[in-house]
Amino acid sequence: MERRRVLNRSKIGHRLFRGFGFLIAMMILIGGVGLFFMDSLFEKTLDLHNHPFMVSRAILRVDGNILRMQQVLLNVILMKDPKFIAESRHELSALDDKVHEDLDIVREQFLGDPRLVVTLYNAFRHWQPQRDEVMALIGDGEWEVA
Repeated sequence: MERRRVLNRSKIGHRLFRGFGFLIAMMILIGGVGLFFMDSLFEKTLDLHNHPFMVSRAILRVDGNILRMQQVLLNVILMKDPKFIAESRHELSALDDKVHEDLDIVREQFLGDPRLVVTLYNAFRHWQPQRDEVMALIGDGEWEVA
């Protein structure tokens, strides 16, 4: 009761100052809590993009680059243009490097069964001699055999 009398006896300016001061203090407190959780959400979003999405994107790039390599080989065989062979060798080499870079990312970041990554890498590695053989046959002018 004594407290209520003190509040009732205080001037309206003091009561408004205390009320608005309390509201401003609450807003600052809520803003600080919001900033803390926003930073936490930012870190979790980075983790999502840097880990599982990174592997997914690397696998998609591997798939696309392998398809491009197949297309380059097919174009070389069908075009039968000796000038195009050197450009194709360079393009195949660049695509091969990109695939190896992405496979390294998958090897480092993949959380699943490591045997899957090893199987993928071995399948790509075993395709290398076949690509080299096709390019050698084309270089020798044996278009039909390639």
